Amino acid sequence: MLDSLCLNIDTQLPQGHYKVQHTLELNKGVIGVYGCSGQGKTTLLKIIAGLIDVNTDALMWDRHTHSAQSPEINQAVYQAQTPYLFAHLTVTQNLQLVLKHAMKPSLFAFNDVIKWCAIEDLLEQPIVTLSGGERQRVAFARSLLCGKHLILLDEPFSAIDVNMRQRLLALVLHLQQTTSVRFIMVSHALSELAFICHEIIALNAGEITQIGPPHLHLQQDDKDCPVSYLSLQQPQYDPQYNLIKWQLSADIDCDINIYSDALNQTDESATSYRWLINSDAITLSYEQQTQSSILNQIPVTVTHIETCEQHVIVELSVA
Repeated sequence: MLDSLCLNIDTQLPQGHYKVQHTLELNKGVIGVYGCSGQGKTTLLKIIAGLIDVNTDALMWDRHTHSAQSPEINQAVYQAQTPYLFAHLTVTQNLQLVLKHAMKPSLFAFNDVIKWCAIEDLLEQPIVTLSGGERQRVAFARSLLCGKHLILLDEPFSAIDVNMRQRLLALVLHLQQTTSVRFIMVSHALSELAFICHEIIALNAGEITQIGPPHLHLQQDDKDCPVSYLSLQQPQYDPQYNLIKWQLSADIDCDINIYSDALNQTDESATSYRWLINSDAITLSYEQQTQSSILNQIPVTVTHIETCEQHVIVELSVA
């Protein structure tokens, strides 16, 4: 299992000077890379994958320095935003190629990966017939089958519809937490990174401008709607409202039910879930709204209010 990757990149690249010095704690959670277009996000992933030549001591895996270009010890696979697939072959043939030529056996069962990526109905189709989102799902399945312990995702789900994208993001988080595979993901959507990432790195002009947990980036970003999380468990169908009834995590000592659309699919094998909520979907009130049709009313205590330019950050304590 990969525990950490120490980056010490200080080099001149064709697009300009690139300087990144940081230790990625891969075992602690998914790592996100964020920034505007052309600021070096893809470059960082390609350097880690060994696709861009840099100084030989630029990367240190688990305290062992080596050249990123050495295929014998390269532990990462890079998945581009636009998948590089063989258009004249079927989906199955593309996936069989990686199983045949990978240097190490797949870490996951073929049928499991097919199910996770929801491509069962695409297996016999030629790549040329697939939509952009379908190709991205096939490319992600191929990345999972290649036998590498570090998967570098460059805008991997940008062409996929919202529901499927959320499903795949949840899969990334689940695999990070339950297997030996680690993920570094680039995205322009800060809220997506905040949903799954332990740490987010912000890049500007080839340099790190900020490193930290998601909430630090969300507070300073004007483009994304700030979000909050609820940790939920034990989903049950409630016929009275035709909704799924959830409970707050066991470490919160209160009996509060949360309701969501009954059409949402839940993983029956999971014991806990993370629910991301946009701040514009939350209303604060001094009193309980007895005449409202809103079912999700949670008693909270306002612990801190901070004004940040045009935003107001309100910290709430639940139970």
